[in-house]
Amino acid sequence: MKKIVLCLFLMVGSLYAQKKDIIYRITYDSYPAVGYSYDINVMMLQEDSRYCLINQKFSSRKMARKNIPLRTSKEYGNWTIIKDTLKLIEDQNKRESRYIILSEKKITFLFDNVD
Repeated sequence: MKKIVLCLFLMVGSLYAQKKDIIYRITYDSYPAVGYSYDINVMMLQEDSRYCLINQKFSSRKMARKNIPLRTSKEYGNWTIIKDTLKLIEDQNKRESRYIILSEKKITFLFDNVD
């Protein structure tokens, strides 16, 4: 009886172990009209086509190493992949963002509708 229960737990555990989220970390220096900021975005793509994008703005790289952000925001929504383009659709205001997938670990932001 114990062997059967153990075998069932191992089978169920192996099913849940197959789920894998994809995580991208995007860092960049921003030079707006006034000041400077160092931004870090962490994008977590889940298997059920949901995503979470965490935006953190730091005053400098030194503050980023100390993990002291100026501003933090989270964005949730759905994602799809069409060929080499990752398309994110935000839940709140249905805004779309697009990224080009360069490799398994690298993506870059694609600017759309820039005036």
